[in-house]
Amino acid sequence: MGGLLTVESAIPSGHGYGSSTADVVASLCAVADAFEMQLRPSVVCRLAVAAERASDGHSF
Repeated sequence: MGGLLTVESAIPSGHGYGSSTADVVASLCAVADAFEMQLRPSVVCRLAVAAERASDGHSF
């Protein structure tokens, strides 16, 4: 399996509007849809938090 995911958004980035979270959630949903899967909201939340933490430049 392979693919290409392009993310386009009208939400300004870097202003605290949740743009990165919206992009992550949309990406998760698109990939799940490509595999004809439905993800429970709790799974989407857990994966989104993990993805955001992995891409965050801050150490907590």
